[in-house]
Amino acid sequence: MANPHEQEVPDYTSIKYTEACAMFMADGKSDAEATLILTNVWHFNNTHACQLWNRQQEALEEARLTESAHLAELKEQEKATKEEEEELARRKEGKKYKNKYVPIPKTPLSDTLTFTPCHYADAKTHSGDYCPLFYYTNKGHGNNLSLPDLDDGTLALIWSESRDVVLQAAAEAKAKHCTPDKDLSWEEFSEANIRMLRDMERHSWEKARIDMVRSFWIEIESYHWRHNINNSNKCALLVFQGRVRQQWHACIGTPAVFSLVPISDQRIIEYCDKIVDNAKSLEIAKLQQVRLILCIVLFFLVTFLMFPSLSPFCLFTFPCHCCGLSSLPPLLGTTNPSPGGTDFGFIRTPVILVRPLPGPPSVSG
Repeated sequence: MANPHEQEVPDYTSIKYTEACAMFMADGKSDAEATLILTNVWHFNNTHACQLWNRQQEALEEARLTESAHLAELKEQEKATKEEEEELARRKEGKKYKNKYVPIPKTPLSDTLTFTPCHYADAKTHSGDYCPLFYYTNKGHGNNLSLPDLDDGTLALIWSESRDVVLQAAAEAKAKHCTPDKDLSWEEFSEANIRMLRDMERHSWEKARIDMVRSFWIEIESYHWRHNINNSNKCALLVFQGRVRQQWHACIGTPAVFSLVPISDQRIIEYCDKIVDNAKSLEIAKLQQVRLILCIVLFFLVTFLMFPSLSPFCLFTFPCHCCGLSSLPPLLGTTNPSPGGTDFGFIRTPVILVRPLPGPPSVSG
């Protein structure tokens, strides 16, 4: 459709419009009047056509603007979706490679050494679970820096106490090889508890709980047995500290929960008595082993003295167990004859099984 605003009024006086003018002149109109009537009719129609044209152009412009806005909105949505996908991909990569995207503050290197616990100890302290003090010592920290981090849900095949193969978290299996609290030196204990308290504060533990643990360790280090010359007394304090703290973590959230302070003198004395008993038992076991060795040496000595001809040809088999003296008769200070054995007055020998070697004639004793 042509633009009516660009159209011009026709020349109705021309020969092309003679018939149109004749229609009005038949009614007695003059040529000029007929031309004027035709001009007015054209203006009326042109005005109406211009109005229609304007409305159509407005509708087309509105449709164009609507389409442009829709296209712009689609582009914005596509851009937002793309940015969201890129941000999600960056987050996933940031979680996968934390050290690559973690922000680094503009802080100069400290003149003092900073202690950073291993991932296993940091995760245990963050969750509020029990963690051995070994991981906060210089020795434990150095050992864990030399090993790969295993606190990622990895499972490992290990031997259980019943000698069965079981699946266990690699981090827990690794933790079993650390030095328990009771076997730490007092220097290691002192350096570890300070570092663990700082790690508790860093992981936003409740102040009351941190103060309780701090008071517990202060009472341990200020206990009158701490500087005792008796090693059993000092060892009892470390045993008490390790077991009570582990029990305290296990009881948190249960009706059996208790406060770490004040410490129990009775429990410390009980642990000391157990340590003394174990030391005595170990000493007795060592003496029994020494006695067993002496008995065996005396047996060979007496056997070779009494039967020198058997020494180059015989293999001796003892009816006893190397793990103890229960099956070996007491050899020193006995005069009673032994059934199946030989009595020499001052020593009783076990049964001797003689097996001749190939070559020489057999000898029985």
